[in-house]
Amino acid sequence: MDALKKTHLDPGERRLIERCQKGDREAFDRLFGLYQDRIYNSVRHFLGNDEESSDVCQEVFVHVFRSIKSFRGESGFFTWLYRIVMNITRNRYKQKYRRRRLIAEPLDHEGAQDPLEKAVSHDPGPEAQAQSLEMTGIIRRELNRLSPDQREALVLREIEGFSYEEISSILQEREGTIKSRIARGRTILQQKLKPYL
Repeated sequence: MDALKKTHLDPGERRLIERCQKGDREAFDRLFGLYQDRIYNSVRHFLGNDEESSDVCQEVFVHVFRSIKSFRGESGFFTWLYRIVMNITRNRYKQKYRRRRLIAEPLDHEGAQDPLEKAVSHDPGPEAQAQSLEMTGIIRRELNRLSPDQREALVLREIEGFSYEEISSILQEREGTIKSRIARGRTILQQKLKPYL
């Protein structure tokens, strides 16, 4: 735990993590609360299913609870956490893909809004909302058609806002490989979305 003092963590976050590493359940619940929504939204973009995404989030936080003592602060906490998220999500995606070919899932339930919907939702008018929801569905469908590697990198960059360096650390790939996947994914999406824009 002394290693955490030498990191660039926010002091409040560092204290919370140190308490978690000592087995403090209340601190872990607070840590869970800080990241729960963001993790869920990210997983939802990859898996396209609410129930499955909730299951993965639970699995992530059980894993984090069991392994938080191994966090040494060599990367940011969220980068470390996101690496776990990606590993568990990839495993679930592979299981899902083995069961059946990935089918574009319907939009989120009414009232739910994620970062992707916010990105295409600008006008509160009914007609604009209908067009926005339709576009969200088209974007989600085309995003699901990208290769898993391209989709991961693109969601991390464009929706989650991670830097190339952070994505490289999360996915444990070279930065050049990440940039290439993102560029290729953007090009494919632009081509597929051109008729709609």
